[in-house]
Amino acid sequence: MTLEEQLINKTYYKVTYMNGQEGKHPIQVLGDAYLLEQQNDLPDLSFIRYAQGEVYFQYKDFEAAIFKWENIHNELQPWARKNMADAYLELGLVKDAEEIYLSIQPESPSPTLHAEVSLQLFSLYMDQGNIDKADKVLKEVVSLNPDYPNVTEIARRFYEEQEKVQDAVELAVNEAMRTDSLEWFQFVGEYVEKGWTKTYKPEYFKDFIKSVHQVDLKCFEQTVASLWKSFKKGDSYLEWLKVLNHVLSEMEIHKNAVISSLYKEAYVDLIEGNYYIKEISTIIPDHLTNWQRVSVATDKIFAASAILAWSEMFPSSIDLGVISDAEYNICHTEKLDNVLSYCLKLYNSIAEWARSHELEVGQKMKWMVQQLMDSNVQHLMIAGPTGNGKSSFINSVLGENILKPSTSSIVVFKDSDAVDIHEITDTTIKRVEDISDFQQITASQLHTKVIEFGLPCDFFYKNGIAFIDSPSFQGNAKTRNEFFHYLQLADSLIFVLNASVPFTDKECDILLQIQKFAPSLPIYFVLNKIDTIYGEHEANRIIEETESRLSEYFPSAKVFPYSSVYDSGDQLDQLAEFVKADNDHEALQQGRTEKLLFLIRQLITELLERRVKMETDIVNSISWNEDIAGRLTGALHQLKDLEGEKIQHIQTEYQMMEEEIRNEVINTIPTILKGCTDFIKEDSDFRHFHSELNDEMNNRVQDYLHNDILPKYYELLKKWIANTNGEFNQCKEYLDEMCESLNRLYGEDRLKLEFDFRVIDDWSRDADRMTNAVRLEKINILSKNTPTQLLLTGAGKLFGGMKQNRSMLYNKYKSMVDSEDYYEVAVIIANKFLQQFDLFEKGLDRDISMFFHHPLSVFEQIIAETYEKIQSQNDTLQNLRANPESYKDPITLFEVRLRQYEWIKDVGKDVQPIY
Repeated sequence: MTLEEQLINKTYYKVTYMNGQEGKHPIQVLGDAYLLEQQNDLPDLSFIRYAQGEVYFQYKDFEAAIFKWENIHNELQPWARKNMADAYLELGLVKDAEEIYLSIQPESPSPTLHAEVSLQLFSLYMDQGNIDKADKVLKEVVSLNPDYPNVTEIARRFYEEQEKVQDAVELAVNEAMRTDSLEWFQFVGEYVEKGWTKTYKPEYFKDFIKSVHQVDLKCFEQTVASLWKSFKKGDSYLEWLKVLNHVLSEMEIHKNAVISSLYKEAYVDLIEGNYYIKEISTIIPDHLTNWQRVSVATDKIFAASAILAWSEMFPSSIDLGVISDAEYNICHTEKLDNVLSYCLKLYNSIAEWARSHELEVGQKMKWMVQQLMDSNVQHLMIAGPTGNGKSSFINSVLGENILKPSTSSIVVFKDSDAVDIHEITDTTIKRVEDISDFQQITASQLHTKVIEFGLPCDFFYKNGIAFIDSPSFQGNAKTRNEFFHYLQLADSLIFVLNASVPFTDKECDILLQIQKFAPSLPIYFVLNKIDTIYGEHEANRIIEETESRLSEYFPSAKVFPYSSVYDSGDQLDQLAEFVKADNDHEALQQGRTEKLLFLIRQLITELLERRVKMETDIVNSISWNEDIAGRLTGALHQLKDLEGEKIQHIQTEYQMMEEEIRNEVINTIPTILKGCTDFIKEDSDFRHFHSELNDEMNNRVQDYLHNDILPKYYELLKKWIANTNGEFNQCKEYLDEMCESLNRLYGEDRLKLEFDFRVIDDWSRDADRMTNAVRLEKINILSKNTPTQLLLTGAGKLFGGMKQNRSMLYNKYKSMVDSEDYYEVAVIIANKFLQQFDLFEKGLDRDISMFFHHPLSVFEQIIAETYEKIQSQNDTLQNLRANPESYKDPITLFEVRLRQYEWIKDVGKDVQPIY
């Protein structure tokens, strides 16, 4: 036991003084030693006192121990002070203990003593709950003396318990690289799994990855996998891939299934279309290089094909040596099973991306992919020129006379429980009700259609076969292109020959075109109408000659003689054996893989074209909408001008009519009032005559207004209303023509205007109401208080009862009535009479506006919608032009994947260098 171990455990007294003194008590032994030492000339009692302090401490006499340790003045003094602090701690004097510990730390001559003091302070602070101080003292001791027993373990547990994530991670990483301890590497792995490292940059783990690889391969795999998973969830994923690729490029690393799988998964993520090419272009080359280094088994094919595909799309981005190794791997690796499923995943990725960009894959394309993925059915395309009996051949197999000659459609006949017919276009799949409708559709020569025709058919059911009937070759380039396009559905092709004139130059030309377009497509030859050949010998001769001629172009060609007029089950069984003789599942899968890849390339090309078309369409749409917005705005201004014009015109017409009535009333009333002289009689009672005369005048005015003016006004109003209705109809006709013109531009009835003719009905009711009766309040016509009227009124009251004065009053009244100026009275009466008509006039502008309200609202709404659409399209166009890579980059990456699968398809074949 070393001296430091004795001092730590407070057993210095045992080793130094108790050897050979086992039977004696330590107090006695040390007392004897003390007395003996005092006898020396220069006694050194410090060592004995130090030992005595240990004994007192063991027997919990802490005060005596402290007294002894206070008097130590040799090299044991630092340890004595540490022990004093321990004693104070035992006595519960924590503050005194802390002060002594802190006084020892800075001047401690021994790393061990420093570590012990630090650990004691750590325990003290933990007991006090002072986590910050405990953390600080622990960090210091770990930094100065990490090899001290249990220091790093205490620190690890402390950091974990206190959830000091960063401290725990950094401690584990540092200790792992310092000690090469597998345990510490595993701790780091645990922290990664817990998500404690997610705030760290990938660069932090660069040296750590190298270290763990040197210590343990399994731990290396687990650590890299955990870090990979952790960074994949955050924003530092691409940076992680850069760092890892840089680290691995500097390491001697061997094949590794775990790392290879991670590389494969990451590569798929990178080229899925979620990143811009500029983001990954500096990562992919190193990524693929390292992937090929670590790849195992089937991953080797994926890595090699990815390298070749990427280098084709981005030349000079990958080292030539890496490309050479990839070419070697492609040529010397076994083929993959089920490549078709990988291609389908690519297709689905493209379709999903297209859908997210509002570019739905057409129904025809979807349907063709579905047919290719139906592994239970072999698709045989039936081809041949007109006159060879192609339709009769198919009808004989179907057992029904369904097909008519020379159809322009692609028809897929397949087995079904019942007749089920659908027409497939790019936008829809529409059910065809019955066979007659089907025949009508296929007879149309306007467009090539695609029809899926399901029906019960024993031949199809028993042999797992479907027929694809192609349009007959008529020399029409469009028809031939359609035919070649749908060759992608065919697993093999039956070419129908005519036994009477087999294999003409025209048929040879057709077949060579087919072979050029689909070189790997198996072709079977059916010699139809063999029943027209007389004699078996002649039939055999024709068959042999036909096969001989075919062999010049198709060395393995065989001919199957067939008669569409024979209803023979044996013939169909033999036909099935004929077309399935060379049926190879692997070749079938290979063929469908090639076809699906062809369709995917076609889809990618179509999407690229759509991008160009999209921008062109948006530009054209903006231009069109701006033009239509201008037209609509002009129409709106015309409509508003028309509204204003009609308001002014109709109001003016009404005012003229009202003014006519007003003038007539003003001009007629004085005559009526003057005519009241006939009411004045010599025998009138002039005492009350003034009032009676005023009443008479009011009555005659009332009668005039009721009997003459109201009927006339009514007729004028009716005429005015009729004229206004005519003008409203003219407005409607004008606006209807305008809308028709605009709707022709829209190509639909976008503008539909409704005019509120109810205003005419309202005016008619108002006319009836206003002219039905007018009852004016009685007015004092003779209330001017002129001298004449005052005199007559007074005279009438005084002298009206005297007969001799009546003649004088009679003449005076007649003279007064006849000579009076009634203009002001007439104006008052006219104003009172026309008061309600004036109110009607004030509402005319509102009523006329109601007639135009809906058309104006429609124009304003459509103009607003048009400008909103223009703004939206301008925003879309700006985004497209400002960020073209958001569309182009995913498609480019889809093409990289496509080339990768094309390379995978050719695994095992000799390849030409691509550099």
